[in-house]
Amino acid sequence: MRGEIVTRYEDATIASTKNNKVETIVTQPNDVSSNTLKSNNASNNYIRQINKSDAISIPEFNNLLRDWYLNSNEKNIKISSEIIGVKAWVHVKQGQDVFRLNSDTKRTSVKKYLDKYSASDWILVSNRNGKKNKVAFGDEQNYKVISGFYFVFIIT
Repeated sequence: MRGEIVTRYEDATIASTKNNKVETIVTQPNDVSSNTLKSNNASNNYIRQINKSDAISIPEFNNLLRDWYLNSNEKNIKISSEIIGVKAWVHVKQGQDVFRLNSDTKRTSVKKYLDKYSASDWILVSNRNGKKNKVAFGDEQNYKVISGFYFVFIIT
């Protein structure tokens, strides 16, 4: 992303540098109290939960997903270690709008998003219950919903 540099440090800290200001988006993997990418070993990576109050920007979201994808290698892994249920896991803020990526989002769907849709427009479409809060990519006439990429708009 223009104007943004992502750096990996030896202590596994990843920071986003914007306008000479460092904003840590991923910290040391053993720090359980912060929003981090937990890396126990190369094959067991999870994204740490990012709460609504700490929502990240779209470029930070794309960088976070890209870094997680590149550092995880299990084909069927999810973004979180949550075993049961659907839970809001990563919050993204665009202006006043807040979106959430759910904990059961799969690695294969993250790859599809990164490969084809990370630069696409986001639009809202109806979910299976008829509620118009599901994020799709493209425009009103030609959009794509990524199977396994559980990304929704938070209606306030």
